[in-house]
Amino acid sequence: MHRIDMEKVAAVIEMVATAVAVEGTAKAEEIVLKNERMAIEGEKATAKSEKVMSSVEAEGKAFNAIKGSDNADSVMLGKYDGGGSTNYVTKANEFNSQYFDLDDWSQLSSEYSDSEIWKINEKFLDIQVGSGRDILFSHNLKEFIINNNSFYSKEVNYLLDHGFKIEKYGDVWRLVR
Repeated sequence: MHRIDMEKVAAVIEMVATAVAVEGTAKAEEIVLKNERMAIEGEKATAKSEKVMSSVEAEGKAFNAIKGSDNADSVMLGKYDGGGSTNYVTKANEFNSQYFDLDDWSQLSSEYSDSEIWKINEKFLDIQVGSGRDILFSHNLKEFIINNNSFYSKEVNYLLDHGFKIEKYGDVWRLVR
C-alpha cells in the first residue's frame, strides 16, 4: 500500500506555481516530470523498505549465494561486466575461487530495498573473511572506492574499513591485512 505525503504534494504544487511565474510553462513541465519520477521512485523505495530482512535470513541467503569449490583458497568479487573476460564469475573459475551469486536476485530486489539486500552481501563478506580465504577482485578497486553507490563499491569500502589494504595481483587485485 502506498502512502501519499500531502506536505510533499503541497510543496511540489508550490514549486510548480513558482516556476510558472518565474520561468514559464516549459520549466514548470520539466519540474513536474522530475517530481513525478521522484515520487514514483519514493513510492517504490517506501514499498520495498517496509519489508525487513532478519540477520538469520540474510546469513542463510549469504551461505546459499556461495558458489564455486568448497575447498577454494580464495573468493573473487567484482563486476558482472555482461559476462565478459573480466567478469568476476569468469575470473573466479580461472582462479578456482568461490564467488557470490544470489539465485533469487530478481525476486529479492522486488521485495527488499537495497539496504536490506546489502545485509546478505555483508554476511557473505563476513563468512569469507572468517574462512581465511584470499579476497580477490576482478576490477580495479580504486575506481570503485569513492562516489559510487554500487554493491561492488560497498563491498570494497566494507573490507577497507575492516583493515584490508589493496595490492595488484597479476591481472586482478587482492586485499591483504
